[in-house]
Amino acid sequence: MIKLSDRGNVVIISLSVFVFLLLINLQIVSFDEDFYFERFEVIDGFNIEEEFSKILYYVNGKDIELEEGFLNNKEIIHLKDVRGLFNLSKLLMWISGLSLVLFGVYYIKRFKVFLRGVKYGCYSLIIFILLLLFLSFISFDAVFLNFHKIAFSNDLWLLNPLEDNLIKILPQEIFEEIVKKLLLYSIVSSLIILCLVRVIKDRI
Repeated sequence: MIKLSDRGNVVIISLSVFVFLLLINLQIVSFDEDFYFERFEVIDGFNIEEEFSKILYYVNGKDIELEEGFLNNKEIIHLKDVRGLFNLSKLLMWISGLSLVLFGVYYIKRFKVFLRGVKYGCYSLIIFILLLLFLSFISFDAVFLNFHKIAFSNDLWLLNPLEDNLIKILPQEIFEEIVKKLLLYSIVSSLIILCLVRVIKDRI
């Protein structure tokens, strides 16, 4: 029976696992250059792979500035917003990861309490993913639209496929594939951790 004083910590551990697994998998799938390069179409006058590598480095927080040419001013401003979101996600990922390390040390002599939080976090993430899969199956367009309305405070993400190169190389279909990879990776990593929790719990 878990102590009343530990219940709040178990909730924090569960939330940390949820956030860490989701965001670390987001980093993995979002910055996989080969995934994008295999899907790019030719745009006359530009080296798409070179231009997109600059975009990925910028969005990933690298010390690089985007200039007008392949991208217009509207696209550059939008990518600045995207960079801000990824910087926030990395901060939350490291905070949640650090909290897991600290709680792991704190509960080193009562590790089953820590494992309970990890288990609940994995279960919560799997339930969230299944819900997101269900909603995406009904209408990915609606999920995609509502995400952008929540994530961005402006309408700069509404790009014109006839004029804006960013939407030409990153149509909605690519984002749909990214989401599928993210959900798959998150479920697999959650299941692996649940198996490890079961093994460790049986040995302590």
